[in-house]
Amino acid sequence: MKISIITSNYPYSARPYYGTFVQNLVRNFSLSGISCDVIRPLSIFDSRYGKLPSLLMYDNTLARKSNIKIWTPKYFSASAKKICMFNTAAISNFNYARAVRKILNRLKPFPNILYGHFLYPSGALAIKLASEFGLPSIVAVGDSQLKEYLNDLEIDKLENDFKNVSGVIAVSQYNKRFCVEHLRIPQERIRVFPNGIDHSTFFPRDRMEMRKKYNLPTNKFIIAFTGHFIKRKGADRVLQAINELKEIGILLIGAGPMNLESQNILFKGFLKQELVPEMLSAADIFVLPTEAEGSCNSMLEAMACGLPIVTSNIDENKDIVDKNVSIMVNPNNVDEIRNAILTLKQNKQLRNEMSKNALLKSTQFDIRERANNILKWINEIYENFQNE
Repeated sequence: MKISIITSNYPYSARPYYGTFVQNLVRNFSLSGISCDVIRPLSIFDSRYGKLPSLLMYDNTLARKSNIKIWTPKYFSASAKKICMFNTAAISNFNYARAVRKILNRLKPFPNILYGHFLYPSGALAIKLASEFGLPSIVAVGDSQLKEYLNDLEIDKLENDFKNVSGVIAVSQYNKRFCVEHLRIPQERIRVFPNGIDHSTFFPRDRMEMRKKYNLPTNKFIIAFTGHFIKRKGADRVLQAINELKEIGILLIGAGPMNLESQNILFKGFLKQELVPEMLSAADIFVLPTEAEGSCNSMLEAMACGLPIVTSNIDENKDIVDKNVSIMVNPNNVDEIRNAILTLKQNKQLRNEMSKNALLKSTQFDIRERANNILKWINEIYENFQNE
């Protein structure tokens, strides 16, 4: 089988950490013998991040001949700005679609199925093109801010864009309910597959060894945060929570527009993916007071490294954490965040119990198993489509 994956999230040389969750899934498709064409349009303005890649690349990280082709057609993006009654997103989406169509017309052999990652622009486009070419379509709904679509788009447009989808991969029960209630997609076309992680990469290392390796203090209580430095993720609220707690240090793994400064910061910046579990293993707990999520990979990675979790009491998180592995708080209540951190700091027994439970629970979220389960369902969809 050959699958074409349409996505606006996929790593390349100038942005090597952008969309690694999609890359990991595609690589596991490949390991199952699936031929994959990733179509990842890049705006010409993405050159601000660094040199744009060539049109066609191959994923050569796997220990055999790669069957993953990565196409990066360039297009003109007009952003998404409202000018009177017009939204420039219409221009951007038109150019995005044209770039994808040009690549599809070049593919030999042609794909058996089109897969769009996230609802817009890739998911809606995958459905439209699949209908034109007489193919089944799959849309992965891992979007973290689904309610924004209700504010930005007419309900009729939402329903119309997704009425012909062959199958939907939802990363949480919350996302499934959104698809049923707001997109009017029949439940039988939706399956829930929470995100998974690579346990050969994410596992606990010795805490003190990792602290020595990264020149971290051995006598501090250290919390870890992984994610973009934006309001939704809440790194600033974590810093507010520990501002007066000098005995607590924090590792901020990520990057973003927020200017984060604090005496508590022991590390701040991006890490190569293979180094993230080492840094996580140096911490005592993981804190992420996120306001909205799809299915949070960073939390799963922390659990796989044996870290107790402090996170938000939002519906999206309840598919992956519970009271045995986490303390759930109001993500915008700094006092609740602080109290949860102090509870785990002061109660070593609770911390140890949650650590063991986190390790055990993380085994339920394996990227290889997830990819295999998704492929089984895709095969079912393809066979049913052929028989219609």
